[in-house]
Amino acid sequence: MSAVGSALLTWLGGGSALAVLAKVLPSLLGGVPGLPSLLVRFMPVRGPIPRYDRSWIALVLTSQVAVGAALGIGAQILLVVVILGYVMPFFGLELFDMARDVAAFNLPARVGQLFGVSL
Repeated sequence: MSAVGSALLTWLGGGSALAVLAKVLPSLLGGVPGLPSLLVRFMPVRGPIPRYDRSWIALVLTSQVAVGAALGIGAQILLVVVILGYVMPFFGLELFDMARDVAAFNLPARVGQLFGVSL
């Protein structure tokens, strides 16, 4: 594998992609962006929410967390599909080729040789 391919592989799998994934989910788990500000229009400034609006406002506020979680999971799946299916092959990095290279490296045997153990 070339130095450029190795550097790109380190960038893709060495933490940057995982950091992006870790940032995407919590931001979408908070709910659907813009929905709370839309619901504020139906909530009075003073006093309780009218009885006929309570059930649907409560339903929307409660379900936005589930919708946000579904959006977050969908975004992560899409990100993985795009990285594995389009970005990596564009740069000449195939997943099965990388797996073959890792298996050929035989890390346990190399570590064993450091300690004088033959595997």
